[in-house]
Amino acid sequence: MEHIIYLILIAYTAGAMVMDLISFRIPNGYILCGMAMGLISSFIREGVHGILEGIIGGIIPIILLFVLFFIKAMGGGDIKLFSAIGCFIGKSIGFILLYSFIFGGILSIIYLIRAFVKSMAYHSSNTHKDLQNSLQNNINNNSRKNSRENSRDNSQDIYKGLCYISKDKLSPLKARIHFSIAIFAGVICFIVTGYV
Repeated sequence: MEHIIYLILIAYTAGAMVMDLISFRIPNGYILCGMAMGLISSFIREGVHGILEGIIGGIIPIILLFVLFFIKAMGGGDIKLFSAIGCFIGKSIGFILLYSFIFGGILSIIYLIRAFVKSMAYHSSNTHKDLQNSLQNNINNNSRKNSRENSRDNSQDIYKGLCYISKDKLSPLKARIHFSIAIFAGVICFIVTGYV
């Protein structure tokens, strides 16, 4: 019976991940269904004690991760997904939190490298053009005053180009990751490593 419950947990987490990938949202109805399934499966495994264990497992992520939500470092849907998973596995949710944050760190590094490579490609082409334009403007301006003003304006444009990327391109400062991928990997790792 435990294997079936863990297959349901994997399928449930995979469904949440797909919804997050498609819409950056995990609907509250889906979370509530997961909590109900988790509490029912906990009851099937351990009776009334299982329900209490599931409730505790559902509360732990909310308490531990509220600060991350408050500072906007983690989305509410991800915390609620952790809570639903906690209803399935009880206090062992701590292991899934640990594994998920390890995978989340790896995923963040991959996103940062990808954003850095894209921004370097974007900046190298635009910075070169900006420098050429700046030099050409300085050569064309005879007045020393105009030359200084133009070089300041162009250098500010170059500086701005190095600090951010336009909205129609890539904006690494506003990049969001799908943490549900890390949560799914954490669930798989939890089940495979035998902490069930």
